[in-house]
Parts: sequence; structure tokens; C-alpha cells
Amino acid sequence: MTCITPAQFDEDFKNHKVTRYAYKGGPNPYYDPEIMIWKSPSSSIYRINYTLVGRTLFVEGDCYEAVYQWSAPVSFEGIANNNLDYFASKCRASSCGVGYKIFDSDTLKKQVEDHIDCTEEEEDELEEGKTGIRQRFEDENWRNHIYHEFEWLRFVDDNYGDLFDESGEGIPDGKRISPECELQLEGIKRAVKQWTELQESEPHQISEPCIKKPEIERNCKICHWKDDEPCKALRNVK
Repeated sequence: MTCITPAQFDEDFKNHKVTRYAYKGGPNPYYDPEIMIWKSPSSSIYRINYTLVGRTLFVEGDCYEAVYQWSAPVSFEGIANNNLDYFASKCRASSCGVGYKIFDSDTLKKQVEDHIDCTEEEEDELEEGKTGIRQRFEDENWRNHIYHEFEWLRFVDDNYGDLFDESGEGIPDGKRISPECELQLEGIKRAVKQWTELQESEPHQISEPCIKKPEIERNCKICHWKDDEPCKALRNVK
């Protein structure tokens, strides 16, 4: 998977509109759930549902699922100010595990080249007959082992203590943040930006969804319930 360009974000989210609502009245207001939906009015393609409960963010929808957690309660506005590295570091569960990182051979190649350059700079004058780090890597045909994670791990294990520090520090792993995580953060950023612009032009209240009997037909476009009276979401959010 390659990194996603701003042009791709523009195309994926070009018709998206934001909807926000919150449940209130819990014992601790910091942990009252707030939901933000980022989707096109006419389609569910690239729809993302964000549920924020105190310090934990749950993400689901067409841009995959993940759970993020901070050390204290956060807001959507606060999360929108995160950079990608920081946001990914808060990931506690995803299709790629903690940290939302994937193995990428191009990333690994760059990491190995940097590792060789740094090690060369640190090498003292070589003992007579000892081969330099660059030549030792070449002798092991390292480029043949960078295309599959398991193959690379086996290469590292076979060359531990020679090509890599025995402490295990600084060993190239080929990991980078997944495009899924990029999509999820960009969705928050754009949804919050759109919400802020709406507030400036015509204030919108974050509504509390109505809770009605399950047997009533689902029809409300925001809280999904239909009744004789307009639901709170429809009254408060345009």
C-alpha cells in the first residue's frame, strides 16, 4: 500500500458532510459518548463513524476499524490537531495491530541504507583483514531479503551480532504507518474543519439523539427513529 495523496483525499471525501450528536446525563460528563459521522448524503462509500468516549476513540466504517486511546479525555477538535505519527502512536487495536503500522519493502530498503551509512560513520579504522559494514551487507545479498517480512526477520536472525547490534536497537524493520490510519485521521480533520465552518456561518447545536421503542420503524436520517414528532436530532441539526 502506498501513501495517500491530498488529491486522493479530495476525491474520496469530496461530497462528505459531517453530523455530530452526543449522549448526555451520565455520571461523569467527561465520559458521555459523542458521535461524529463523516459521509456523503447520497452514499456510504468512505463513510466513517467516530465514537468518542472520554479518552477512547472508536473508528468504524469503510475506512476500516480501529481503537485509539489517550491518557486523558480528549475532544474531536483536539484530535484534529494531532499529526499522523502522534495519532498512530495512540492506536491500541487495528487490522495491523498496535501502532497501526504495516511492513513496506521500500521503507525497509531506505532504513537499511541509512543503517549502513550510520554504521560506516561510527566504524573506527578497520582491523587488518576485516571487511567494512557495507561490503558485509553486499556479501549477504541483503536486497534479496527485503520483500517479505518473514524473510527479512530470518535474515536479521541469521546475521545478528554481525550486521546488526546485539542489543537489538536500531534494527531496520520496514514498518510505516498504514494508509488506513491516514484516512481515519484525515477524516477527522476534514469533518472538524467543516463543522467549524458551519458554526461560523450558521451555528449548529450538537444534538442528543432521541431514544425510542425498538419496534418503531427506523427512518430518521440522523438518529434512525421515526415517530409522529420530529426527533431531537432533526430539530437541532440541519
